Amino acid sequence: MAGIRNVSFERSRRPMPLPTVAPRPATRRLAARAGGGTLWSAIVVVLVIAGFGAPVGAAGGAPAAGWTRAAPTTSPPARSGAAMAYDAANKQVVLFGGRGAGGLLADTWTWNGTTWSELSPATSPSARAGASMTYDPAIRRLVLFGGRGAGGLLADTWTWNGTRWAESPAGGPSARSGASAAYDDATGEVVLFGGRGAGGLLADTWTWNGIWSPVSPAASPPARADASMAYDPQAAEPVLFGGLGADGTLADTWTWNGTTWTAGSTPAGPPARQGASATYDQAAGGVVLFGGSSDAGTAGGGATTVSGNSSSVMADTWAWDATGWSEATASPGPPARSGASMAYDAAARDVVLFGGEATGPLDDTWTWSATTAGNAGGEPASSSTTTSSSSTTSSTAVAPTTSTSVPKGSGARRGPGSAAGGHSAGAPATATATANGANGPSTVSAAPGTAILVALPASGIDTGATVDGPPGVVFSDVNVFLGPGGADTVVAVLTVAPDASAANGLPLSVSDGTTGGSQVAGSLSIT
Repeated sequence: MAGIRNVSFERSRRPMPLPTVAPRPATRRLAARAGGGTLWSAIVVVLVIAGFGAPVGAAGGAPAAGWTRAAPTTSPPARSGAAMAYDAANKQVVLFGGRGAGGLLADTWTWNGTTWSELSPATSPSARAGASMTYDPAIRRLVLFGGRGAGGLLADTWTWNGTRWAESPAGGPSARSGASAAYDDATGEVVLFGGRGAGGLLADTWTWNGIWSPVSPAASPPARADASMAYDPQAAEPVLFGGLGADGTLADTWTWNGTTWTAGSTPAGPPARQGASATYDQAAGGVVLFGGSSDAGTAGGGATTVSGNSSSVMADTWAWDATGWSEATASPGPPARSGASMAYDAAARDVVLFGGEATGPLDDTWTWSATTAGNAGGEPASSSTTTSSSSTTSSTAVAPTTSTSVPKGSGARRGPGSAAGGHSAGAPATATATANGANGPSTVSAAPGTAILVALPASGIDTGATVDGPPGVVFSDVNVFLGPGGADTVVAVLTVAPDASAANGLPLSVSDGTTGGSQVAGSLSIT
C-alpha cells in the first residue's frame, strides 16, 4: 500500500453485519460494559466464573493452574525483548525480533501449541527489540509499533496477516521502545502507553483504530517504560502494572476505562519491577503476570541487558481478577528472568512464555494452564459478563448459564467512517460511509491520493470474489466474510489516484469468483 497517506474508518463493537456502520457515541463503552462486550468480537462465549478472586490453586472454586516446560522440536534462538501476541485469525502465537547474543533480530516465528516454526515473509520490519504488539480483531491482524533498532528508536507501525508484514502509513506516537500496549475490547481500540523516547521516559496515551490518535486523559500514570499491560475481561478494561519510572522500579496498578486512567486502590500486589510479562488468560478469566527485574538500571525495552545481575530478576507468578492481585501457589515454573515474551494461546487454551534474560538470553518455552471450561480454540472469547458502577478496579461478576456462538465471519468488523469521537485526531478523517437498508449498497467518499477501508454488502458470493471500480481506483487487501442467508460482505482497501477528478455516484461492484456474476454493492464520491 505504498503511497497511502492515511486509512480512516470506524469499528463496530457488537456482532452485526458490516454494512451497518455508524459513529460510536460517547456512551458506547458504558453500554458495552453493562451488556458484557465480546472479547475480540468474533466468537461470543459467556462463561460461568466462580471464585477467581482466590489465589490460583487455592481452595474456594478457583481454577487449578501450573507451569509446564514445553519440549518443541524446533525453537527460536535465545532472546529477550521480543514482541509476541496471539494471531486469532490464524490460530497461532506469533513472535518477532528481540535481542539475542549476537544483537538485534528480525525473524518471525509461530507457535502451534507444540512446536515453533520460522517463517520467511517477503517483507519484514527491521531488526528491533522492545517493540509493542497486540492483535486487532477488526482487521484480523497483529499490530506492531516501535522498538529500538540498530539506528536508534523507531516509530513505525506494521501489521501481520498470517503470511506477510505490511507497513502502515506514517504518523502516530513518537519513536520509543518499551511502551505498553493492549487491545481494549470495550472500546474496540488498541491502547498504548508510555515507553522510553529520545528525551527520556514517556507518559502519553495513544489509541489505534486504523490510525493513531493521541488521548488527553484527566488522570494518567507517571512516566515509565517496560510496564506490563493486558486486557482484563472481568472489568472490561486494560490493566497496567509497574515498569521503570524516574525514581526506580514501580509497583502501582492502573486501569484504563476508555477515556482516563484510574490508580488501583488495592494495597497488596507484586513487588516493584520492570520487564515483567503479562497477558490475558481466558481460561482463568483474568490477567497473569510473571517475573521481571527489580534492577532500576536495566530498562530500555530490550535495549540493554540485565548485565549479569541475576539476583534482581524474579520468578513469581501473580493473577489479577479486577478486585486485586493474588500470588499464585503453583508448582515450580520458569527460572527467574525479565524481558520474556508471553501470550494467551486460545487454540491450546493456555498461556505460552518464551525466552527472556537472566545472566544472558534464554530460549526455553513454558506453558501456564488454568483448568476451566472455555472456548475450544479459534478466536478468543469473553470470559465473563460484568457490570461496573464506576471506573475503579472493582466490578461485580454476572454468572449467566448460557453461551452463544456467533458464526465465524459474521462478527463485528471495521467499516469506513470518521475517527473515534472524544480523541484528538492523529490524522484527518478522509472518508465516511453509510448503509442503505439491512444489506443495501454502501456510499463512500474519499479525496484524491487517499485510501479508505470499505465494507461492501453482497449476496451469495464466494470467497474468491473481486471488487471493481471506476478508472483511477485500485482495490487491495480484499477479504470476504460470508454471512447467514447469503448476506455477505467484502472488505477491501480502496485507493484513489492522486490525479483523480472529482465525481459523484461512481459505481462499485462485486464479482463472484466462480460464476463471474457482478452486482452493484455501493458508490464512490471523489471529493
